[in-house]
Amino acid sequence: MMRHPTSQGERAQRGQLIRRLDRAFGELNVFLTALAIGLALLDLTCLYGVTVSRPLIAALHVQPPQSVAWPGLVPGLRQRSDDASQ
Repeated sequence: MMRHPTSQGERAQRGQLIRRLDRAFGELNVFLTALAIGLALLDLTCLYGVTVSRPLIAALHVQPPQSVAWPGLVPGLRQRSDDASQ
């Protein structure tokens, strides 16, 4: 089956369509690039939160002293002092 040669009008319409699609995809690429960068930064932030900050927080954890002036502030110590008095 042979195709009929296209007219000049059809070729011009195809050319306009290709130019419009090219411009639309060019703008879409900018949006997708910005989205990819934003997601990469979010991923790095979560990675930092999971791997780096948790061990730092655990290392900085301070145990309350055994002799607390107000035992109501630390519930675990109040229970221990109640147990010791009985």
